[in-house]
Amino acid sequence: GRRESNVRRFRPLIVYTSRDDPRKGAWSEVVDAWVNDLEGKTLARASLSGELRINSRDEEPFRFADATGEMLATQTRIAHCSYTRANETRAGRLYSHPVRDSQGKDAAVAYVLISEQRIEEREKRLLVSIFVSSLAVLAVGIAIAFLATRQMLRPLSHLVKDMEEVSRGNLEHRTHSRSHDEIGLLARTFDRMTQNLSVAQEERMRLLSKEHEEKIAAE
Repeated sequence: GRRESNVRRFRPLIVYTSRDDPRKGAWSEVVDAWVNDLEGKTLARASLSGELRINSRDEEPFRFADATGEMLATQTRIAHCSYTRANETRAGRLYSHPVRDSQGKDAAVAYVLISEQRIEEREKRLLVSIFVSSLAVLAVGIAIAFLATRQMLRPLSHLVKDMEEVSRGNLEHRTHSRSHDEIGLLARTFDRMTQNLSVAQEERMRLLSKEHEEKIAAE
């Protein structure tokens, strides 16, 4: 009677192992989970098959950082341990937390054993994902920088070509401003200078033609 009552009372504290989890591995790092009373008797357990033996413990308080970065201690304790199941010994992390009754007194202790190997495998996968994501972000950044630089230098390239055309003596060539920045202002200024040179060239040719006509008339 009393043992069955305790099992029902602490059953909500049990988590699924990867074999029994209907969400297909959402807790794949969890090897086992159970609840013991203060005398060490098991009240409830997630995985009832297979003998599990905890070989060693190196227990310390579980700490976490708050919003300010200060490390805070909790009632949860973590033990770096080794465990044996099916004659196979592996490293693990054993988390424990006190369970209180309705009066706020410690009534039991909940344990969760996590595989160190599975944690390391997930950490490696996470590092690979971060590395691949970083490369993708870097590639996108380089592409954006290249396109932006090309877009900014295009008006300057057109202006250089216009200058080369005018330098060959084609004063009829017109420089069209394609932007409203400093390069666009330079292009408009260069176009006005080209127009002034063209007008001055025409005026000079007109004066030379007039002088030639007057010289012929004088003869």
